[in-house]
Amino acid sequence: MVWLMAYGVANQALLYSYDASLERILRRVFYRPYLHIFGQIPVEEMDVGKQWDMPCTDNMTLIESGQEPCRTLHSNWLVVILLVVYLLVTNILLINLLIAMFRALLKVT
Repeated sequence: MVWLMAYGVANQALLYSYDASLERILRRVFYRPYLHIFGQIPVEEMDVGKQWDMPCTDNMTLIESGQEPCRTLHSNWLVVILLVVYLLVTNILLINLLIAMFRALLKVT
């Protein structure tokens, strides 16, 4: 959970430097990294070079009223590197946990 939250906070801070919506922040910090573990990685949201059809704005007044903020362009390379490290470490931890659980199951029987 700590690893998931650390990646989620770093990802949120690098891609969206300012967002007034608590719901979007919590979704990006907890829910999106959880889905990344299982391979659901929306490239159009991670790669800033690929634009999607949702309208966005850099106007603080519109962001505070609920409109989606635009993603930050200058830290895209760091977000991709963090994603690779996060997925690598997470998958290694999950595989080791699975091996340990099977080993404990074999010792019991």
